[in-house]
Amino acid sequence: MEINLETIDAVAKEILETLSSGDVVLLSGDLGAGKTTFTQALARVLGVKQQITSPTFTIMNLYETPHPSITQLCHIDTYRLESPKDFDPIGMQDFFGTPGTLCVVEWPEHLPGNYTTIDDVRYVRITFSETEDPTVRNIEIA
Repeated sequence: MEINLETIDAVAKEILETLSSGDVVLLSGDLGAGKTTFTQALARVLGVKQQITSPTFTIMNLYETPHPSITQLCHIDTYRLESPKDFDPIGMQDFFGTPGTLCVVEWPEHLPGNYTTIDDVRYVRITFSETEDPTVRNIEIA
């Protein structure tokens, strides 16, 4: 599906309607493909008032939302994490599947395999790719 970055909030709203509390959204794509931009749109749709920035250096940011069933957005960026031992001290897996929480993970390719196979956790993978038009992205949802 092609999306225009100018209407990404509407796309985020559509996708949010398919998500539930406890879900984990895995965002893949090259640098600049739109992963953080999508997360920012998702946060706006959830009613987050804080500025959403990529947690490239903090690894994980938590945001409270006024949404009735998703009361917390957990935004994770695993780009800088290189080995499985880097993940455990952060405790991000504690948020996967947690009632009231929606997790969004950028660069899920860096996650250890056991992080994407937790029982009773629903994973939604969204892959972004650039097009010739710098304001348009292709996205695939699985």
